[in-house]
Amino acid sequence: MTASWIRSNLIPRAALLVVALAILLPVGVQAQEAGPVLESLTVELWPDFDRQGVLVIYFGQFASGAAPPDPISLLLPAGAELNAVAYQGDAGNLLNAEYETQVEGDSTRVDISSSGSNFWLEFYTPADSISREGGTHSFAHTWGGDLAVEQLVWRVQQPATASGLTVEPGGGQMETDAFNLPVYRVETGALPAGQTASVSVTYQKGDDALTTSVLQAQAQPEAQAAAPAAEPASPSPALPRNLLPIVLAVVGVALLAVGVVVFLRSGQEGARPAGRQAAGHERAPGGYCTNCGNALQPGDKFCRECGTPVER
Repeated sequence: MTASWIRSNLIPRAALLVVALAILLPVGVQAQEAGPVLESLTVELWPDFDRQGVLVIYFGQFASGAAPPDPISLLLPAGAELNAVAYQGDAGNLLNAEYETQVEGDSTRVDISSSGSNFWLEFYTPADSISREGGTHSFAHTWGGDLAVEQLVWRVQQPATASGLTVEPGGGQMETDAFNLPVYRVETGALPAGQTASVSVTYQKGDDALTTSVLQAQAQPEAQAAAPAAEPASPSPALPRNLLPIVLAVVGVALLAVGVVVFLRSGQEGARPAGRQAAGHERAPGGYCTNCGNALQPGDKFCRECGTPVER
């Protein structure tokens, strides 16, 4: 085997092998660093819902059969206040999820323990996150890109007393939510991990009324209208005058008999030895679920048994 044959055959093949490895290696590293991918992420934005500011809800769904990261780590915007951490059970109800928080500068990171193939995260932005110039209200929200997303969906609720809701990016459609309020829905496609996405929202609103207050005020007249009207009391038939003395005498005898019975029973009760009082039950520190009666823990936002939201 001559040196010229080695140079003309083995060296080019070795060079091709090096090039192939150089091409494939970054792909493998990139796939390893990509990490878990959300099959879908829905971001709900409810401005001025039950307090001044924006109620933000993240509902993330991992692909069926794919193991979610443990923990699921999400960074909240600066000044945000965490409200609830949960996951959706098989029956569609929300159940409390275990989580931990840690402060990172002006923001808070939430580490959610994996309890299923999805997560539900609620938090409030500060009241001043909404700009209020006259009757024009506006705000923006950004998804921080903590996880890769195959399909990102934005849903923006128009407040109860607002009108003229506009959202950028456009291309979406108006829907009606469970509160019978207009909701703008737009899908913005896939995002790799680390890439952010934002929406800008504007609407007209001439007051500071909260949506929940308006809904409660609307529900009261409807409830009263649905209640059956009380039937007028029928007049009592008049007794003949000759029967009145007899009726009064019978009533007097009956009252006297009742008094004697009550007196005798009270004497017997007083003669009995005092029984031991029933042992009292300790009240659950977090109260009880209004739906199923399950004991709650302090800080629970949803019932651990049936998923009903906890009223505090």
